[in-house]
This record gives sequence, structure tokens and C-alpha cells, in this order.
Amino acid sequence: MGPLPQAWQAIVRRSEADRVPNASLHVARYLLLTKIVSFSLDSARALPVPLEVQYFLYDEFSFIAEPVQNSLDCFEQGSYALASLCHEACLQRFPAGQLHVMESGFSRRWFLNVPPREVLPIAWHVFVRMGGHQPYYVPHNAHRKKFSLMFLEKEQRRSMVRIAQMLELNSHVRGLMATGWLHSPNLGEASPHLKWMMQINRELIALGAAFTTMGPAPEDSGFLVGDKRRISLYRSGQWKPLEGLLIAPREAMIRWARQQTL
Repeated sequence: MGPLPQAWQAIVRRSEADRVPNASLHVARYLLLTKIVSFSLDSARALPVPLEVQYFLYDEFSFIAEPVQNSLDCFEQGSYALASLCHEACLQRFPAGQLHVMESGFSRRWFLNVPPREVLPIAWHVFVRMGGHQPYYVPHNAHRKKFSLMFLEKEQRRSMVRIAQMLELNSHVRGLMATGWLHSPNLGEASPHLKWMMQINRELIALGAAFTTMGPAPEDSGFLVGDKRRISLYRSGQWKPLEGLLIAPREAMIRWARQQTL
């Protein structure tokens, strides 16, 4: 679902002229609910996902139907939250807890950003070990903080176990691919409370996952939000996050999940 259709734009303008509060937000909600009622509710029942993921998906639908007043910004056009809700309404994005997951693939242009000495090993891993550059499950941070305002290791592990369970139910997906500054090898230097991210990566690498970096993380990728210490270290030049890349075969993810005691 992209920009609102022209007819709905006209409704928004008329509603705003009549001083209807949050007109565009309610139009976006109506379009989402129309999609959910006409297609997603029935289709969701047959999805090859764990029951917990199905429950989380229905909870997202309930949120769209009855959002709390202080969450209406989730329906602002152009926002990350609205894009996420649209993907969920179309059954293209699945909430697994602290993480959500979508199907995507390895972009060949990323080879330009991988350190030269690691291009061939990563190429072998993608095209031989993984069996192809897509489809992979790609995790994203949840747009709503339902579990905790903090990014927690326990919830991360629980989310990844659910993603592994999705892999068991969807044999066409080759594995998991995670990217971003949260996978920067030096993350713990700026945010010690997140150093467990690399510990999880090391556990997966030991089971057959591959890891590399793809140059500096973009400033708009999220690391300049929240942690004041991290922001200060970056601004002073004492910490430079890298864009990490983790690619885990389905077998490695499933074995890792079976080792978890949550």
C-alpha cells in the first residue's frame, strides 16, 4: 500500500476543511482495515507460522482497529510504523516479538561494500552454502514497544527462536540474514548493555553462519536515537559504528534455537 489514492486524498482534504481531527490518520486506518477484513483475516488462519506469531499478528490487527490515542502517529503517511502496518495487513511482515520478520534477499551491490578480502568467502557462503541469494528471513525491530521499552537479550532470543520455528515450517526460505548497526562488532564499546548482540552472532557463527561488515553505518539508521552515551561517543569521534551483516543457514538457525533455554 503506497500513497493514499486520489479519491482518499480528496476525503482527507474535505475532512480537514471540516476540522475533523487526524483526518489522514483515520483514512489510513480505514484502508488498512479494509485490506484486513477483505483478505488477511481468513488468510492468516492458514499461514505456516507458529501459533505465537499468529497471535501477535492478530494483536497487530486489533491495534489497527482500536489504537490508543497516543499511538496515532503510527498512521502518519511516510512513517516507518505505517509502512510496517501495511506489510502486516498484506501478510508480508510477521511479528515474532521484539523482532518482526520479512522475506528478502542478499543484494549483489553489497559486494562493493564488503572488505575486499572477504568478498570471495561471502560469495561462496551466499551462493554455495546458502544455495542462493534469496529468499531469507530478514528481521526488523518492532515498531511498537509492546514487550519492553528497552532492547532486551531475552526477548531477542525468544524472537529468534520463533523465526527459527518459521524456518522449520517454510522450507523454501534459506535462512536468516540480519544487517545494521546493531550488528556492528564494536557495539559494546558504545552501548555495553547491548554487547550481547555480538554474543548471539558468535553462537550462530559457531554453527555455520557467516559474518562481515559493509562500511560505516548511515547516520539515519538509528544509532543516534536513544542512548546519550552512544550519541556522545559518536559525535566526539570516539566511536564509529559499522554496518554488520550476518547470514545464517536454516540448519544453523534451527540448531541454535534448539539449544536455547528460555
